[in-house]
Amino acid sequence: MTAALRRVFQPLALTMSIGAETAGSQAVEWQPGTVEAYFVHRGVGLSSRSRYESVRIGRESFKRQRAFSIGTPDKRILEKDIGMGIRCHIPLVLYLPAAPPGSFPPQFEALQAALSAIEPEQNRADRADTRLAAVIYAWNILRHFYPYQDAMRAGWEAALRESLAAAITTGAGTLGGMEILARLLEKLQDGHAGLNHPANPDTLYPYFLTTLVEDKIVATYSRAEEVKPGDVILEVDGQDARQQLDSAMALISGSPQWKRAKALQWWSLWGKDSEPLCRLKIRRGKEELAVQTKRLWYWALKILKEICREAFYEIEEGYYYCNLERLSKEQFEGRLEELARAKGVVFDLRGYPKIHKQFLCHLIDEPAESAYFKTPIVYYPDREEPITYETTRWNLPPEKPRIKGKVAFLTDGSAMSYSESLLAIVRHYGLGTIIGTPTAGANGNVNGFRAPGGYSISFTGMLVLQHDGSQHHLIGIRPDIYLEPTLEGIQQGRDELLEKAVEVVKEE
Repeated sequence: MTAALRRVFQPLALTMSIGAETAGSQAVEWQPGTVEAYFVHRGVGLSSRSRYESVRIGRESFKRQRAFSIGTPDKRILEKDIGMGIRCHIPLVLYLPAAPPGSFPPQFEALQAALSAIEPEQNRADRADTRLAAVIYAWNILRHFYPYQDAMRAGWEAALRESLAAAITTGAGTLGGMEILARLLEKLQDGHAGLNHPANPDTLYPYFLTTLVEDKIVATYSRAEEVKPGDVILEVDGQDARQQLDSAMALISGSPQWKRAKALQWWSLWGKDSEPLCRLKIRRGKEELAVQTKRLWYWALKILKEICREAFYEIEEGYYYCNLERLSKEQFEGRLEELARAKGVVFDLRGYPKIHKQFLCHLIDEPAESAYFKTPIVYYPDREEPITYETTRWNLPPEKPRIKGKVAFLTDGSAMSYSESLLAIVRHYGLGTIIGTPTAGANGNVNGFRAPGGYSISFTGMLVLQHDGSQHHLIGIRPDIYLEPTLEGIQQGRDELLEKAVEVVKEE
């Protein structure tokens, strides 16, 4: 085993020592005229489009020291027990000559030649070795750089063994690798965790929306003639609907409230492009019906989500409704004079808002700040050493006209990330009453990478806490008034959260 490990790794790391537990580390000696070289990760930079970066600090020609006003790592050599009586001694800091060498060691040149000879066919996602490589790569990136290590489900080490075994035994096909990686990502409990592959079939969706009410999957808004609001979905394509929902949730990462929201919105009723019809068994009142409805492309579902609630209207004289998922900054500014005169305003934050955060400036009399967004600065693997953070936050000055009427916010488990940053400010500064259910509990800009086989994977790259320093991840923003829709309310076409909000803003 030791010989095999040396054969694989020493062409890349000539000064790395692999041997018995008693082996001592190989010191890397500093020579006059050399400079220290080491990596620092701001998050981790694995994509050219990422706001995160990984920087090699060293010669001036290697740029970017400007980005890190930090010192050299205290630990120069990493020592690891990797099992079977084998220890590794890995230099973290190397010494580079003042000028680049004219050539590389033969072992490294041979490795480069071998890598160049790899055919594209060898990176196909339906190959077992590619699936193994994808699991190993993804598991390690998340192990070293995911900022919410404490939130990972217990058994991240065991998850690696399970995923490797599945990568070997699963049948041929890209989608088998998708499920293996999805189950691995689920253990992150990260609402931003995402997975895609170019070979994934296009997804079709029925033309109605659902929610989970009283432990039943219920249609809430429909443009499909065959399905009406309040219909209870019993079966989808001959399978129990609730079991399908649970199966979908098992492949989704995040808090329970986010898993439920995402499964209802995207997964439970979806079909491939070869399945344009959705066969349903529904309960309408006391009657059970078998119906068929068309599945449509993603854009149709996106439009459906937008039109299910209006962007802006006057609820009754002096009281206004603003749907922040639809209302743009320009539209909001065009209504500011009305809102400034309003007796009460209800802001709907069920979902992801389109509006700029500046709208909050019209609700405050003194400057306000967001919670801190903390980007990890990482030197060492396995997050064993204390990690420092680069911190930023929003600064919001008060702006005129001031909205002086009473304010309420609606939210639920589909509100994540940017929505939660806004609601955290609302909560901390007491800008309005929050009504609904807890938000998703996933905040911080997304990071991402591409694993072997072409799998695109995303995860939360920042650490974000509540204003008071307490945990936000998985918990989310808890409402002041907890309220869920009821089956009776949906069947009657009522928005019970909005009704409660109107009641709140009308209170003296």
